[in-house]
Amino acid sequence: MTNPENIAWSFTTTHSSNWHPLPWMSHMLDVSLFDMNPGSHHLMSRFFHLVNSLLLFFVFRQMTGHIWQSAFVALLHDGKTEKVIRHFKTALKIQPNYIGARQNLQMGERQY
Repeated sequence: MTNPENIAWSFTTTHSSNWHPLPWMSHMLDVSLFDMNPGSHHLMSRFFHLVNSLLLFFVFRQMTGHIWQSAFVALLHDGKTEKVIRHFKTALKIQPNYIGARQNLQMGERQY
């Protein structure tokens, strides 16, 4: 398994000016479980993507009560949050301030 030094390293290192400890730890776990077998790494990635899509569906359904629109947005989910939010707003024809402000923050726009 992954040792504590590697976990500490994942929280203190950057790559291309980006800090992303969870992907580093996920990769460490994949290597410790499956060695360097790329097929197993890909299956684990697909599993996490499926779980995230289901979570997205349940969150949107809880927020809006719209089952089909929430399912549509969850199916469009591809890891690009701003795209998902844009489709979500279009599918439900809403413009809530929180979603718009959150999208702008993620896209690097300043809020005044």
